[in-house]
Amino acid sequence: MKTCDISGMGGGYEKMCQRMLARGIAYLAEVNPPVEMWEKAKECANIYGIMLTEGQDLKALEACVIRSGDDVTTAMHQAVMQHLLYIHRNGKDKWLEKLAEYRPPADFTDYSWDGK
Repeated sequence: MKTCDISGMGGGYEKMCQRMLARGIAYLAEVNPPVEMWEKAKECANIYGIMLTEGQDLKALEACVIRSGDDVTTAMHQAVMQHLLYIHRNGKDKWLEKLAEYRPPADFTDYSWDGK
């Protein structure tokens, strides 16, 4: 999957973010939940790492993205969910175009995801 660094942390932290992102993209493509579900996502202004979700659609997405045994922080959750929100509203191609406005082409990689 063509992507770029989400966390800026590298290593296992970034690998987990990429795994969560890939799971979420697959879920959105397969289930195609309503875009309006994001209206039930709440973030705390000026404080990173807090995203509260309500409603069955968002909870199902979270359950797909974060699995039992995953070592996930609230910052990872918020970062990945924000990317998934953009992808869900605009499509993966537009997401990559938007990322390219902020990241040099050398930062984009094909992320090898093991499907777990």
